[in-house]
Amino acid sequence: MSGTHSKLSPSSAARWMLCPGSVSLCEKYPSKASEAAAEGTAFHEIVSTCLELGIEPSVFHGRSFTCDGFKIQIDDEMVDHVQDALDLISEIAPDDGLFIETRVRLDPWLPGQSGTCDVAWISGRTLTILAWKFGRWHAVSPVENPQIMLYALGFISTRKLIGQIDEVVLIIQQPRNSAGGGECRINWEELDAFAKQVEKAGREALAPNAPLRAGYMQCMFCPAVNACEEFARFNLDTMGMSFDDLDAAETAPQMPKQMTPARRSYVIQHGDMIRTWLDNLYTDALDAAVKGHDLSLIHISEPTRLLSI
Repeated sequence: MSGTHSKLSPSSAARWMLCPGSVSLCEKYPSKASEAAAEGTAFHEIVSTCLELGIEPSVFHGRSFTCDGFKIQIDDEMVDHVQDALDLISEIAPDDGLFIETRVRLDPWLPGQSGTCDVAWISGRTLTILAWKFGRWHAVSPVENPQIMLYALGFISTRKLIGQIDEVVLIIQQPRNSAGGGECRINWEELDAFAKQVEKAGREALAPNAPLRAGYMQCMFCPAVNACEEFARFNLDTMGMSFDDLDAAETAPQMPKQMTPARRSYVIQHGDMIRTWLDNLYTDALDAAVKGHDLSLIHISEPTRLLSI
């Protein structure tokens, strides 16, 4: 599997493990840089630099980082969050023996793939993996988190620790989201069972004509959602509709009058995703109209208001 370095990255494992067809589709629609991602990059760089050089985060106050074309100003909030990360390390990690920004390989399960583990350390037969998430809106938990579990697998394999680790502690710190982060513990048997799932999912994702399987977790940050018919079908199914319903409707389709409480709750929980989908549909259609490719949208006013949740 040469040349597959970035196809099955740990950071996108939640997507390709649930939707194998997303791997080939996303090659046509690569991720776009964002200011939020640039902030996360700056945060990681400052934390790792402070850990490696033993300096205080206040040194970076007032400076700016240019990441992916975005200029990130290091303000009081950023410095405080970095200090919180350092305090956590000081509280729970050993004074020495830290592995910082360690490249780990996943060859036993995903040939040619690798990732970078934020921080790791070993105490006896226990491995601890700590990852930072700087996102503000989406809470990230370490429980059954494929990204951090892949880091653990890769670390154990790269450092040749198979048979020497009985327990793995998975920690995520997410300073800007009080609902995110936390700690969970798994034993080697559980991690090994996950490894078998990863190996199977990796083969399926790289197979020709791998299937698309839409869902909330895998579609949330997928760069190809605007071009994915399966995602559109998923949103319509969430609302209890289908493409046939839309084809037959002369006006805006109405929500089912006899919607069950479970269906209503499900739609509400996915409201943000549905709104984003409609906004993206409108933006793409308007762009096509401006370019003269599809003029059907010219007579439609604010289509995103067709759905109100």
